[in-house]
Amino acid sequence: MKADLTPSEELRALRAASGHSSPWCARHIGHVTARSWQYWESGGKNGRPCRVPDDVLCAMRRLATAVQQALKDINTDRQLPH
Repeated sequence: MKADLTPSEELRALRAASGHSSPWCARHIGHVTARSWQYWESGGKNGRPCRVPDDVLCAMRRLATAVQQALKDINTDRQLPH
């Protein structure tokens, strides 16, 4: 991810890279409600900043990396002669 992204922007980008919905990520990664996840992705709630927990960002980085690697492996496998 780009270093100039805010944590909220990074969270949105990582979720997109993982291919998962915000409700899925809220339940399985953040262990929070979908609304709380939306607050994290938007950067705040009712005009007040809302911090994305570090462990959530780390888990999303791992998930997005694993999904992207799996997709790369699948595409590589398809190009091999059978």
